[in-house]
Amino acid sequence: MSLGILSVTCRTLRSTQVKIPADSNVEMTWKVFGGAYHDIYYALLKERCMQDGFNVEDAEILAEQFRLHLHRGIGYLFVKKEIRNISTLISKIMTGME
Repeated sequence: MSLGILSVTCRTLRSTQVKIPADSNVEMTWKVFGGAYHDIYYALLKERCMQDGFNVEDAEILAEQFRLHLHRGIGYLFVKKEIRNISTLISKIMTGME
C-alpha cells in the first residue's frame, strides 16, 4: 500500500500549483506515516522544498509544506469520479493508482 501513496506523493511534489490551506486534527509521527519508506518521503519533501527556495533546516517549514502536499494529494485522489468510497480508494492504492 505504501507504493501507491508514494505515487500520489510524487505527483503532488511535482505539481507547481499555488499552495492551498490545510488544517487537521490528526497527528502522527513521521515514521508512522511513512512506514518503511519514511526516509524516501522525507528526501522527496526536502528536495521539493529546496527547489521552491525554502529553508530545509526549518522543521516548521517542512511540516507546513508536507501538510500542503498531503492535502493536495488527497484532493487528487478524490477528484477522480470513480473513487466514491474507501473500498475503491484502497483498490486504487493497491494497484498503483492506474
